[in-house]
Amino acid sequence: GSGGTSTGTGGASGSAGSGGACPSSVPTGACPTEGQSCSYGDCCPTQADCVDGQWLVADGACAAPACPADAPINGANCTCLEGLDCTFLDCEASGMMALGGCGDDGVWDVRVGPCTPVVDDCFGRGVPCQPGEICIKQDDPTNGGEIIACVADPCWPGTLECGCAATACPSPQTCDSVTPWTDGSNPGHLRCRLP
Repeated sequence: GSGGTSTGTGGASGSAGSGGACPSSVPTGACPTEGQSCSYGDCCPTQADCVDGQWLVADGACAAPACPADAPINGANCTCLEGLDCTFLDCEASGMMALGGCGDDGVWDVRVGPCTPVVDDCFGRGVPCQPGEICIKQDDPTNGGEIIACVADPCWPGTLECGCAATACPSPQTCDSVTPWTDGSNPGHLRCRLP
């Protein structure tokens, strides 16, 4: 016969030019069915095509994951975007923003709340922070100095406090102190220190 779709195990699926199931894993060497095409994997599938009696295998070309244009619904599926963090701003129109992250479980964790201020001068060092970020000062273990940076506020939209802010401190540093922003103009500050 001709045409048809076949599905194997191990995430293999594809169309067979003249019948036949896809191998359960990415094939190599000789192939039995000229024109057969099989795909392996979900996010960036590897493609195996039977050409001139041999499997021609090409790894999937994947573009870097990108944030969607609009904030997703909390708990929505984000398979293939795991580890992606996104900020969605609507500060001028609504005064609201959303911070979203795609977890290892392939589900969006989205928090919505009021826009935080843009900070032009984090800890007086000229480092700019964007809405949803806090200023962090941490010990530099390589030279005994300090590192100043902006990081996503792990407590937002709640109050900045060591209990939740400690996750922004690089291990083995811990949260030493916080200064939450309260009036919409002062940035949140986090101080991390080595033990």
